[in-house]
Amino acid sequence: ILLNSDQLSPMQFVAVVLAAAYYTGMLMLWTAPSVLHAKVVAEESFQATLLMGGDKDDPELLRSSQADIHNDSIEMEDLRSTCEEMRALLQRERHDHSIEVGQLEAKLQDQ
Repeated sequence: ILLNSDQLSPMQFVAVVLAAAYYTGMLMLWTAPSVLHAKVVAEESFQATLLMGGDKDDPELLRSSQADIHNDSIEMEDLRSTCEEMRALLQRERHDHSIEVGQLEAKLQDQ
């Protein structure tokens, strides 16, 4: 449905103008700078890679990501072993606590 400004009431006209101004302002003041910032960051990182002696298809980048994966797997193994140690400590504490409770209950029954 297309309406001319003559067909809108004054209140509707003000609402349309305000909505248009709001969305234009959002586009110009928020969206466009965000997109430009992302583009600048991408270009700077690409240029930094080239300056450090690489090219865009540099296998060194792939090797470093593989090293990161290897380091992540080592860190995951460390976390698993720590988790197992904590689990063993918790089970030992529960066992010790249950023995103490049993001894205290036996003392109460003796009295």
